[in-house]
Amino acid sequence: MKRVPRKEMTSLRDLYAHFFDKFQHRVRKMPQSYVTAFFVLLPSILYVARAWQYIAHPQLYAEDGAVWMADAHNKGMGSIFLPYNQFLHTFERVFALLVIHFPLDWAPFLFNVTGFALFVLMCYYLFSARSSILTSNFQRLFIAFSLGLIANFTQFYFNFSNSIFLVGVIGLCIYLVQPSRHFIVRLLEKVFFILACLTLPFACFYLPIILFDYFRHKTKKVFYLVCSVIGSVTQLMIYASTATHRPTIPITMLLSSKYVFIELLNQIITPALFFVRFYNGFNAQSREGLPIAIFCILLILLSLFVVIKHAGTKLRYFIFFLIVFTMVALKAPLVGSNIVGINVLRFMAVTPGGNRYFFYGILSLLLIIALAAETYIKKRASYVFLAGFMLFGLTLSIASDSWTIHKFFFVSYSQAYSEGVEKLRKNPRTPVAIPENPVGWTIELNAK
Repeated sequence: MKRVPRKEMTSLRDLYAHFFDKFQHRVRKMPQSYVTAFFVLLPSILYVARAWQYIAHPQLYAEDGAVWMADAHNKGMGSIFLPYNQFLHTFERVFALLVIHFPLDWAPFLFNVTGFALFVLMCYYLFSARSSILTSNFQRLFIAFSLGLIANFTQFYFNFSNSIFLVGVIGLCIYLVQPSRHFIVRLLEKVFFILACLTLPFACFYLPIILFDYFRHKTKKVFYLVCSVIGSVTQLMIYASTATHRPTIPITMLLSSKYVFIELLNQIITPALFFVRFYNGFNAQSREGLPIAIFCILLILLSLFVVIKHAGTKLRYFIFFLIVFTMVALKAPLVGSNIVGINVLRFMAVTPGGNRYFFYGILSLLLIIALAAETYIKKRASYVFLAGFMLFGLTLSIASDSWTIHKFFFVSYSQAYSEGVEKLRKNPRTPVAIPENPVGWTIELNAK
């Protein structure tokens, strides 16, 4: 390490260079497990700090109780094979079957803390020494901080059903990381990958990556290839045999409508670049669509250039997966059967609260920004940029009221849930119906 003699440190620049080099030297000497733990803890602590009330007072939300737990309780093992919204959801089904073997009073906490555990597990795989998706501590720190401040995901925090989209990211990471030295870890990772391939259409997006890796780079990971093929075929068969509930937006409309660009701005760019929940600075009039479209197109082109020119193989695979999933979500969003045609785009462009599908787009944009910053900013200056970016993001997050997670129209049903569970416990032959968030959902537990 090149040290600057104290007598030569005649400016702030020299002083900064001295401490920067000293800091870098000490970080390199630290055990890698300590470094990984720091990068995992940073976003995890921010996650809890922003939404602590939802783990302090846990409640079931949407499919958590009304579908996964209710089906597991009412139908037992047969619930594993039940499709939901045109796909198998094996991960959720298996987890619910495990939960019902505990006292039902524990279910809200178990569902919520598992949603958080999926977030922590995703962070581990992104920042682990086994992974080379992120290749420097600058990239890891940039992504760790950004994940902690990610905006516009009110329902995402401490919610199992929405956090299930992290399973897709974790599954791909398991394929990309170096195999563990421990047999039990390798076994658990393979079990997790199987469940991921039988949950939502994740396997369909794994398959082209694994096939390309298999034939182009001669990567002989036959187990992952077989799992992704079986998962893809199974999910596509179920999708084709189930009545369609999703609106399909024509490609021409996606490429031409101003609402698509407003959607990209509101749901991906603003939460990623500014950590702001929602931008209300326009009213979606046609005259405001053009500058937004130009900005989005330029950002997309710049992103493609950065990825093609500077990203490593694993990072390219990872960004490809995130972008393709985002594109499919843009084309076939799940918004309800009462919204059709251009109204789907209008709804998705200005709906507050965000959507779990857009997490993939936000994460891909953050990865591209981190890569570009490290590539085009000198090494010592890059951390000055990072400090400014963190301060800028934290300030905007607090000033725009995006720091605290507010689950809109969230009602406390804790007492109603406890009373329903107690009623079922005292009289198992009497079915119960328990109200659940969002308002209007119900957990229906049949008599045994």
